[in-house]
Amino acid sequence: MKRQLISMVAATVVFVIPFTASAVHASPLTPSEMLPPMLSGIELTQKQETQLAQIRSQTRAQMESILTSEQQNQLQAALARGEGMRNAFASIDISPEQKTQLRTTFESVRTQIANIITPEQRQQIRQNVRSLMQQQTQ
Repeated sequence: MKRQLISMVAATVVFVIPFTASAVHASPLTPSEMLPPMLSGIELTQKQETQLAQIRSQTRAQMESILTSEQQNQLQAALARGEGMRNAFASIDISPEQKTQLRTTFESVRTQIANIITPEQRQQIRQNVRSLMQQQTQ
């Protein structure tokens, strides 16, 4: 369960933000504006921000090669409506092959992020995710 949770955090960090950022903001985002709520209060070094930006860019390219343009538009629309990532993905038709490719991509992202953040930052992310999940269930 925790492994899946961290995978979702990693995926959110590098996947959701680039898609929603381009749809919501006309101007370039600052690094702090690109961070999702689960990274609230976490002090990232410049090196970590740069590494996360690289992962985000690589992941976006991978996602664009996995999903069709129509699927990408549907996903962006679902996220813009405020649907959570899980519901957004559930709202689009993804083939079994695409699911496998996405799973592989997210696992790679999880590993890369785990190698970047410190144990203290990881603990803060877990606390933030728990808090966000509690807010969603209320």
